[in-house]
Amino acid sequence: GLKVVAIYNNGDKIDVTADAKVEADLTTAGTKTVTVTYGDFTATYEVEVIAIVVDSITVTAPTKTEYFVGESLVLDGMVVTAHKNNGTTEVVTGYTVDTTVLNTVGTTTVTVTYAGKTATFTVTVKAIELVSIAIETEPTDKEYFVGQTLNTEGLKVVASYNNGTTAEIKDYEVDTTVLETAGTKTVIVTYADKTATFDVKVIEIVVTDIVI
Repeated sequence: GLKVVAIYNNGDKIDVTADAKVEADLTTAGTKTVTVTYGDFTATYEVEVIAIVVDSITVTAPTKTEYFVGESLVLDGMVVTAHKNNGTTEVVTGYTVDTTVLNTVGTTTVTVTYAGKTATFTVTVKAIELVSIAIETEPTDKEYFVGQTLNTEGLKVVASYNNGTTAEIKDYEVDTTVLETAGTKTVIVTYADKTATFDVKVIEIVVTDIVI
């Protein structure tokens, strides 16, 4: 450590470190002059002040790490820590996160950037897939004569997806061959590889009377 010695005119040398006043401006980086004062005497020496900078960052991943394509990244629970060249650490904000990775299916890396340093964590991005379809509203017409054409007016078909969403669909296919024979018939509605059904009554065409 610093030792200050006072030299007297009789040749004595006495350690006056405890009583010496040391002054220096170490608030900025660079070569700085340290002034040591004891009584009316001063001495100086130089020190190099190094700027405190971020050497690296680490990231604790957010709580949510599974997504469907197109979802927004949720950063709740994420902690970004800056590690500095003076040996200290600090939990920081003001970082940036690459969110474009949620547009691609698969296990993907999310990059966090702070003060020019980066750290990463991984998330799983799943495809949105059709789970099932359902008849929400059956057609208005439920009775037909054999050979009539199925009328789908009023029919509402809803698709359910693995991300919990639902949506009405229009481009489904309907099996109309069931109207070729009499009886209570099940009509099959198909969309992609999923099906749903509803029943109609098909009436045989018979003679009810004759007139002359």
